Amino acid sequence: MTHTTHTPARLDPLDPGTPAGRVRRLRAMAGLAHQELAYDAAEALARQREQAVHAADQLVDSAYWETLKPLLTWSDWTGYPGFEDDEGRYHRPCAIAHVGEGVWLHVETRSRGTADDLYGALSLITPCACGNGYLDLGIEDEADFLATFYEYVGSADTGPVACASECHSITRTVLARLNEH
Repeated sequence: MTHTTHTPARLDPLDPGTPAGRVRRLRAMAGLAHQELAYDAAEALARQREQAVHAADQLVDSAYWETLKPLLTWSDWTGYPGFEDDEGRYHRPCAIAHVGEGVWLHVETRSRGTADDLYGALSLITPCACGNGYLDLGIEDEADFLATFYEYVGSADTGPVACASECHSITRTVLARLNEH
């Protein structure tokens, strides 16, 4: 009589018919889903940055063609996605360009109430004469830009106006985005 030894079959841990196999498969699916969400989020942020730069470039091309257009190209702008600050305020996506000597331009797309009524808002951000902060100055048009620049930054013959305690720390301005994103 021949005696055969029977070895019990080993369970394949990758077999979806086993508990361990089901868990591993679900872990793999969850990992892929997580990667997809991260990719989608990164893509959305990149799209916001690109749209902000495009909006800034369009604003300069259409409304500041005598002053800023000869000096800035789209590659001078850095786009930043929207974010919510520590105080719960939402900051829209924007683009920032460094002009030089601590002077920055900031463009944000704003709405007058409806999604169809969007416009680009330009701000001049400049160091205060006191040296302790920055001024964030809204600009209406090209003439206002030149007048504001002359008053707060100065000209070849003059310096900026004296501090009137209107300035605030750089961390309280939109420039804080440079370190956050």
